[in-house]
Amino acid sequence: MRPPSPAPTPTELALIRDDPRMYRLRFATWIVAALAAFTVWLVLSTAWFVHEADRVRGTVVDKYEHPRRGATERPEFTYVVDGRTYRARADVGDPRIDIGDRVDVLVDPGDARDARLATSGSVWKAPIITGSVTGLVALFILGVRRLVQALLLRRIRRDATSPS
Repeated sequence: MRPPSPAPTPTELALIRDDPRMYRLRFATWIVAALAAFTVWLVLSTAWFVHEADRVRGTVVDKYEHPRRGATERPEFTYVVDGRTYRARADVGDPRIDIGDRVDVLVDPGDARDARLATSGSVWKAPIITGSVTGLVALFILGVRRLVQALLLRRIRRDATSPS
């Protein structure tokens, strides 16, 4: 087994930092940071919606298939706010919900047309997907960055010891 290589010197770190490949990876890191910020905003706005929303009872009146998002039927439901009946569609399908079922609906107090089923899938779908994708992209970028740094360090050390 080979002994571990020594830590990079300040000169080696400067050469790695100034390599053009590292600039591209830094740009990718900033993109991941922006995605992470968007995910945090999405989680906070969803939490705010859940906290501030009025909870009313609704009735599933129909089911529909989204033309591009798979075969799971999504419920269409009606609900009443201030004596007025509204109709909305859920973003997420749930095979346990049938036509005629009574469901809890979260309604934005400022806009009664903005309503979501009070299920975790319907409310938290976007933050969960965005957070998962951001996490996977971040792990990939960090792994590539570490690999490129190790390869650059190996090349710098090889070039330093080879006769010119």
